[in-house]
Amino acid sequence: MKTRLLLLPALLVATLSLAADPASPKPAAKPAVTPSPEKQTPPAKPEVKVNASAADTTAKKAAQQADEKRDAKNTRALFDGKTLGDWKIVDELSFKDHGKITAADGEIHLGHGDPYSGIVYGGKFPKTNYEIALEAKRTKGDDFFCGLTFPVGDSPLTLIVGGWGGSVVGFSNIDGMNASENTATHGMTFENDRWYKIRLRVTPENISLFIDQEQIIDLDTDEHKFDIYSSMESMRPLGLTTWNTGAAVRNLSVQTLPAKAAKGQASQPPNTDDKNSKPRNDK
Repeated sequence: MKTRLLLLPALLVATLSLAADPASPKPAAKPAVTPSPEKQTPPAKPEVKVNASAADTTAKKAAQQADEKRDAKNTRALFDGKTLGDWKIVDELSFKDHGKITAADGEIHLGHGDPYSGIVYGGKFPKTNYEIALEAKRTKGDDFFCGLTFPVGDSPLTLIVGGWGGSVVGFSNIDGMNASENTATHGMTFENDRWYKIRLRVTPENISLFIDQEQIIDLDTDEHKFDIYSSMESMRPLGLTTWNTGAAVRNLSVQTLPAKAAKGQASQPPNTDDKNSKPRNDK
């Protein structure tokens, strides 16, 4: 009995020692369970950021290309660059002493007349909702090198570029007053032997003139009466005239416009890059 009592403390110490032994084996960890593919969460898709500015630019470019296609479809040349074609030399009354008039190499040359030289267009031409474009330059003299007679509905009107001594731009006649004295009169300096890009837009409500891509005249047609000098009657419906001056013109075309064309909105300028074309100088 005494012997058993002495063995009990020894057994208790041995049991405690085994429990504290770090080398004692531990239960194995359970392996990680990989979810089946159908239960896996797909990775998040990267967010696509849209550049609003780039989108606007693309939309504007597409709209511009559409406008250019429409303009090209509605535009026709008034000069083939080789012959006068539908243009006829005027040689009556004030034009009987006209200068030499030739067509070649993309240009029509009107020689210095005494006082007038001119040509009239015999082809089909609209009365309104159109834009006529051309380039012109003075080659000799010091007066108007572009006298363009054109229709405003059933009424005629003449655009004068470089008249009355070389600097007047305007329309003859508005309410009985010529280009030097009416509400559309404008002063501008012109150089000889330099091309000027001219665009004239006519709608039932408005007449707009652009020279070198800058709007020079913006005239509402309401409450105005239009006519021309009697000497210009042979220029109807469309004619080009010079007065005591030699000139050249090129790139003549007409574009038909929608019935509700925007006021003062110019179409694409003549497609010509010429080293002699410079910004204009107001007088």
